Amino acid sequence: PGHGGKDPGAIGYGNVKEKDIVLAVALKLGEIIQKRLPDVKVIYTRDRDVFPPLWKRTKIANENNGKLFVSLHCNSNNSSRAAGFETFFLSSEKDDKARDVVLMENESIRFESADDQKRYEGINFVLATLAQNAFLKYSQYFASLVQKSLKSKLGPLGMKDRGVSQGPFWVMVGATMPNILIEMGFISNKYEAKLLKQKATQNKIADAICTGIVKYKNDFENAL
Repeated sequence: PGHGGKDPGAIGYGNVKEKDIVLAVALKLGEIIQKRLPDVKVIYTRDRDVFPPLWKRTKIANENNGKLFVSLHCNSNNSSRAAGFETFFLSSEKDDKARDVVLMENESIRFESADDQKRYEGINFVLATLAQNAFLKYSQYFASLVQKSLKSKLGPLGMKDRGVSQGPFWVMVGATMPNILIEMGFISNKYEAKLLKQKATQNKIADAICTGIVKYKNDFENAL
């Protein structure tokens, strides 16, 4: 789950905080994974309201020999009409439509200590993402599976499919595994904020992400 603790993430309609919604979805997702894939170990970068620095999140994934890294977020926009869900994978390239999301999510480094912030100084993003190039096609495929699964659950609620995009997100730099970042809807949009606060919607999102993980795991293992 993105953000946490002193970093509330985006604050949306009705004062709903991104950090709270993504934590609820992450915990539910973990539960569903344990039921559907009992042999898979779930590692949380946070399981309560705390703020781990961005660099530490991929470090946790790497140290635990993670096979997939999933970063959960809610979107926000100055226009209350912006709507929909989308899935990103890490790339030094960025689509035009990914630009605002990248800027917003990378803002989280301002909540880190001065020493932690120095870690990002002078890092050439192209070099930092080279480690991901080996996983690029896997991340892209994983993102497409999750997006398709989200569409089947959120489409019937009237939420828009914004597709799969790529961009340079600090939270994913350093992960030595396929990784994706999910924006599960706009909390700046009145309708979506209300939906995202509901347990039923959170369960649908968690279930959809797990379905994408199961499909990816099966496809990956069958291809070996």
